[in-house]
Amino acid sequence: AMELEQVFVIDETPEEAVGAAYAKMDAARATGDERGRALCLIKAGEALAMMGDTNGAWGSAAEAMSLCSDMKFEEGRAAATNVMAKVHASKAGDEEELEEAMDSATDALKLFRKLGYRKGEAAALTTLAGVYQASKKAALAIKSAKEALAIFAELGEEAALGGG
Repeated sequence: AMELEQVFVIDETPEEAVGAAYAKMDAARATGDERGRALCLIKAGEALAMMGDTNGAWGSAAEAMSLCSDMKFEEGRAAATNVMAKVHASKAGDEEELEEAMDSATDALKLFRKLGYRKGEAAALTTLAGVYQASKKAALAIKSAKEALAIFAELGEEAALGGG
């Protein structure tokens, strides 16, 4: 089954991530594992956003958000919000989309912090760094990216640091 730890696309290509997510999604659906299905949707959403499929990414994230809200699965809700931020950010050049991206990334970050989920916090900071970069706010982008790297290092996430 898909675990929360695995929803962030860090040490694999988006194509690999999407394949893994869909394979596990079928298994989750077959066994009625709603939490697992939501996590698969989040992982697929993040990978699709990285591949430029904004509609697919948004659809996956929205479905995951609805499942997570029904289950009161807060970490899942935060991770889905993080994917939505990535989708908004990928439509850069549009001020409104960037504002939405900023709001979503900030919401995801606050929720992960409230839940004390460090890996999620680092993922949201990485998203936020991308949003700042797209908004031409270099200093803030660097600050967020450094914070994210510090957390990934603390967690021993070698892949996120460019190693491994």
